Amino acid sequence: MDQTTVSDGNSFQGTDPDELSALLSTSASLIRTEPRGKIRYSCKFGSIDRLSLVDCSYEGQIQFERKGASDKLLIFFPVVGDAHIGHTKMGSFSTPGIGTIADGKMEGRVEIAGRRRHLLLLLEKADLKQRLANMLERPIRRDVEFYPDINLEEGPGRLLQMLSEAAFSGLTGEKNLQKAPLALTNLTETIGNLVLEALPHNFSSAVARPVSATTPKQLRRAIDYMHAHLSEPIRLEQIAAEASTSTRSLQNMFQRFRNTTPMAFLQELRLFAVRQELLEAPPGISVMELAQKWGFMHAGRFAISYRKKFGELPSQTIRVRIS
Repeated sequence: MDQTTVSDGNSFQGTDPDELSALLSTSASLIRTEPRGKIRYSCKFGSIDRLSLVDCSYEGQIQFERKGASDKLLIFFPVVGDAHIGHTKMGSFSTPGIGTIADGKMEGRVEIAGRRRHLLLLLEKADLKQRLANMLERPIRRDVEFYPDINLEEGPGRLLQMLSEAAFSGLTGEKNLQKAPLALTNLTETIGNLVLEALPHNFSSAVARPVSATTPKQLRRAIDYMHAHLSEPIRLEQIAAEASTSTRSLQNMFQRFRNTTPMAFLQELRLFAVRQELLEAPPGISVMELAQKWGFMHAGRFAISYRKKFGELPSQTIRVRIS
């Protein structure tokens, strides 16, 4: 077999599965590579203190099995080819346009057949937990658990992929970001905050609740009123009255400080509320009953809004949860 080659200390390529296993393993989390026939791989690494990125390309049929818990959160951004990432009961089908989040504490398998390339973002779970505690201004006792699939074609998933690609480019090659430590710090902060603020997880509803002290008090009152009456039918005029401002001023404040309208913001809060219930739903629950509880009366429009926000239909969310 070809010997693994090292180009600049961060790039590796070859055909030896044992060397690939050693390349991907850590002392706490061991990776076993099981090829079926000849394989070829190429991996390029970039990292800083709390963030690592790996650009991996594979050819052939390979099964990776991970043993031992890792302290990382793994986010896969597929570029070419498909993979099955078996870190849940059903696993996730990873293909371009659909990203996958895997919790490092869970052992599992990744199966690849043919050509596959993905960018892998690794974040320290302890750092994310501390970042979340700072956002919520309270200690976080439980693990942050993310929904496994990400829509990469639009919205926050697409933005996260673009930021990760920019970080990887700046950490490898000419390593321009390493020559600009302030820019590098800002980019890594943005990536960490985006993961917590925009990707669905078990603390999403709490993350959506806090309002910065620098926000106008009328806007804070409006958002507090929305949270207090989230499952009730409320009108823009009611929200403005509770905030002691006019509807026009309220709309201007939401546009300036939240880049949206008051009613669109309210609908987003309600979508997160529905999703949280779907992720915790017992067997036999009706999706439409939950949707109606949070003010969504039209099944078709609700499904379209839900899919646009989360990249899947509500029935798919509850199916994964129940299985």
